Amino acid sequence: MRQNYIERNPKKILIASILILLLLVIMIAEYSLKTAYPEKVVNYGSQERYIRLRERNPEFHAYVYPARNEMQYIDGLDSGNKLLRTDRNGFIMPSNIHKDPDINIVFLGGSTTEGEFVDENNRFPYVVGRTIEEKTGLKVNSFNSGMYGNNTLHTINILLNKIVPMKPDIAIMMHNINDLSILMHEQTHWNSNSTRSPIATINYYSGALRKIKNATIPNLSRELKFHINSIFSSNLSLDEFHNTRDIKLIVSPDKIIEQFERNLRLFVSICKIYNITPILMTQFNRFSEEPDQVVLDSIRHPLEKFGMTYEEYRALYNTLNASIINIASNNKILVIDLESKTPKTNKYMYDSIHLNNVGSLYVTKVISDELLKLNILRIR
Repeated sequence: MRQNYIERNPKKILIASILILLLLVIMIAEYSLKTAYPEKVVNYGSQERYIRLRERNPEFHAYVYPARNEMQYIDGLDSGNKLLRTDRNGFIMPSNIHKDPDINIVFLGGSTTEGEFVDENNRFPYVVGRTIEEKTGLKVNSFNSGMYGNNTLHTINILLNKIVPMKPDIAIMMHNINDLSILMHEQTHWNSNSTRSPIATINYYSGALRKIKNATIPNLSRELKFHINSIFSSNLSLDEFHNTRDIKLIVSPDKIIEQFERNLRLFVSICKIYNITPILMTQFNRFSEEPDQVVLDSIRHPLEKFGMTYEEYRALYNTLNASIINIASNNKILVIDLESKTPKTNKYMYDSIHLNNVGSLYVTKVISDELLKLNILRIR
């Protein structure tokens, strides 16, 4: 006589029954406690807030490539996907080359520091370390803490909670356009932007589901997201500033400059307090007097939203670079003027602000030459 499923799997049925019974007992106990002792009822809420540490996940590993909707802003990118890896502390690899280094240098910034679409061994934070090592004979560790979308407030948070405990010798920061964007759209660094706010709010349930997804189907979910975004490239979910797109905002250059300079001074002060040599860098760009179409397309949205001309936008951007030079001068620290020393062409940048391989190696020399002037990096 043929047995049914229950007869064939008595142990599985027994275990499942016990688990179901246990779940029912737990639910009844929970309900009874809430009913019998209302004065002891506790509700932990469904959300958790924390200060956002915007970094690449530790031990991240992926080949990265531009999304379809980004290609219209690109004209100088090397072909091929780029390997992007991070170490256990979230620094872009190669990172901790020496266990007992003579000098530790940390680069902080946004995507222009991160170098997502540059070959792994050509990203300037890494190559600068190797160049100084070759020139001086010192054992140098150079860390890349860049992260796309980061502004000066994110970097200050990373500096305090991640970099200061490392006790590095030098901290180098480069910011401009991400601060300009967030201050134009949100008016302040302290905002409720879904991806760039300093405080993040996580729903327990959606957060748990995201962790399960990342642990079980990271490749499938990434491919599905890429293809969905490619099909619906105009979807507002791709736009970090979609909540303010339809709101009439007025740009206040003076307020933008004031907030940007405060954070520059704060970065310098924190470094000095913790005996770290601070260095500021201006941001390279292709915002020339006569821009090409790729550059104009890349800032079309902010120009349309704020009713600005290209000349007005460029002037404000250039003012922030000038602020970097002024703050460095006032605090008697080194400033590396990459804006003036990097040619504004697609030979060096694949869009309006991001370096390609050629550009990354070019600024490596500029940065290395300036750093070699520091006393702590004198040839031994």
